Amino acid sequence: RRSSDLGWKKDTPVLLVYNVSGKNQEKYFTTLGEVCNTLKIYPTPLTIIIGDVVNLNNKSSDDITKPASMYTVEV
Repeated sequence: RRSSDLGWKKDTPVLLVYNVSGKNQEKYFTTLGEVCNTLKIYPTPLTIIIGDVVNLNNKSSDDITKPASMYTVEV
């Protein structure tokens, strides 16, 4: 199925991270539309992060709005 069929917009941010936590880690910032419509080959292993959370990459924890209250659920 196409991502647009599932309600995703073409401009949805995507972060592809090669070799997470490795000395040669690389980050590729793109959009869902670009990933779905190009034939670019990325190195592996690759972690894929999709959505607005990608835009938090360059923010410090002080810049991020925290919830007014937090809950812990024990199971």
